[in-house]
Amino acid sequence: MSRRDRRAAEAVLSLYPALFGAFAVLSLFASNFDELQLGDLARPLLISLGVGAVLTAACQWLWGDRRRGSLVASGTLIAFFSYGHLLAGLSGIQISGGSLGHHRFALMAMGLAWLVWILRTGSRRRQHPALGQFLQGAAVVAVLVSGTGLLWRWRAAATPLRPSILATTGEAGPLDVAALPDIYYIVLDGYGRQDILSRYYHYDNSPFLTKLGELGFYVADLSTANYNQTVLSLAASLNMQYVQDLVGNQTLGAEGRVRLAEALKHSQVRAFLRARGYELVAFETGYSQTEIRDAEVFWGPESDSSRDEHPLLGQQISPFESLLLSTTGLRAVLDFDPLRQRLALASVGDPHFQAHRVRVRYTLASLGTAAERPGPTFVIAHLISPHPPFVFEANGDPVANQGLYSLADADAFGGAPAEYVALYRAQLQYLNTLVIPALEDILQRSERPPVILLQGDHGPGAYFVWDSAEDSLLPERMSMLNAYYFPDGDYAALDPAISPVNSFRVVLDTYFGETLPRLPDRSFFSSWDRPLDLIEVTDQVR
Repeated sequence: MSRRDRRAAEAVLSLYPALFGAFAVLSLFASNFDELQLGDLARPLLISLGVGAVLTAACQWLWGDRRRGSLVASGTLIAFFSYGHLLAGLSGIQISGGSLGHHRFALMAMGLAWLVWILRTGSRRRQHPALGQFLQGAAVVAVLVSGTGLLWRWRAAATPLRPSILATTGEAGPLDVAALPDIYYIVLDGYGRQDILSRYYHYDNSPFLTKLGELGFYVADLSTANYNQTVLSLAASLNMQYVQDLVGNQTLGAEGRVRLAEALKHSQVRAFLRARGYELVAFETGYSQTEIRDAEVFWGPESDSSRDEHPLLGQQISPFESLLLSTTGLRAVLDFDPLRQRLALASVGDPHFQAHRVRVRYTLASLGTAAERPGPTFVIAHLISPHPPFVFEANGDPVANQGLYSLADADAFGGAPAEYVALYRAQLQYLNTLVIPALEDILQRSERPPVILLQGDHGPGAYFVWDSAEDSLLPERMSMLNAYYFPDGDYAALDPAISPVNSFRVVLDTYFGETLPRLPDRSFFSSWDRPLDLIEVTDQVR
């Protein structure tokens, strides 16, 4: 290799700090890959590499030395991409009754660390050759490990689960198609139980429950969720068995949630009903893991909200890019009061928030249309409400959101529990005004008497901590709305504590002559990162 070629290679290698930005993007994507599409990765990854390379070259020019410039750039990029994580970590530290989760503390800590780094690594009196070599190797290893881990997760997630079929799913014998009921499974994400809403949210939901009773619904007022996460909960209810029976003894990371999502979309209940002539009607949800796009009928509002212009940054960004921004030093800029006020006002028209509002209204308004379809129909409607994001005031007006669009819940919500409670309460109040007319519409327009299951998948999360069952208010998270409408009004097979894993067992027994035994009603906690490392909490939530 000539001297010129050697110098060119050294110049390229000296740009290694850019890999720290790439690592930040890859690791964040890997942590949330079960909610994302692979196409979401390319642009932020390329931008982080490009900006990191430009910053490194600028530091090398300013300090007049490649080695020192690379060290300075490394510290700057690490500080920039770590800022949001530091702020979140400080939020969990309480001193004298107050939290350290404020920008003034985070900026002080990060700024001091960055300044010390600049003074030590940028000094002409110190070259730090070993440190430079270490950081260069660390950057390469970090990218390789995160990239390999991401590929492994995608490969593991692509392996489908094969649930054992409890009920016969082959061709059924002669059926009186006209006598088969339409079946509606309506899931209101994070909808809490009345006693929990009253005790912790200071909200009296009895008028809504009374109206359900007047429509002929049975409300299981002691019902608890089987799991604290949406995909696990719906996979269990639609397969009529606990997810432990779907995955065996496997203890998977987030890829387990992707595999369960496939079991949710191609469930035993769906197979059973399809064999009996049912067509599935499913809806756009805004959450890929619950969107059953291969349904016989898939409905959604005519909008493309996956990419649109951000009201503050003035460029097109994806939800993943919004999440990435919230973990970087730009978080301090976006939360700066004048800009925060501008973002709050602009977010009313933010396409992500607006699309979410449209989806909720559209889905509930369309349920009655499904009732007019010919032949037996199975409807699955998952609405991400009253779960965050909080987009409705109590009167239905848009909320002036104080941040970037996100589905994050519980302690990942980003606000104080009191803020969560107030926003949740308002959104629930408005949601109730949409749900009752939707149910009335189904009942009025149905030519065949319908079966309706109206459930939460779990409860709300103002006091829920993803990584700790001990620090969570488990009754809040695990107590949920669970209501049933049977056309003959015979609810003898139900009881106040029935949980979703048994819901379709009762329906198939009652209307299709199956003999499926009731399972014990149990509740399990798991963290977001390890969704299948399950801890039974049944006794703690009753």
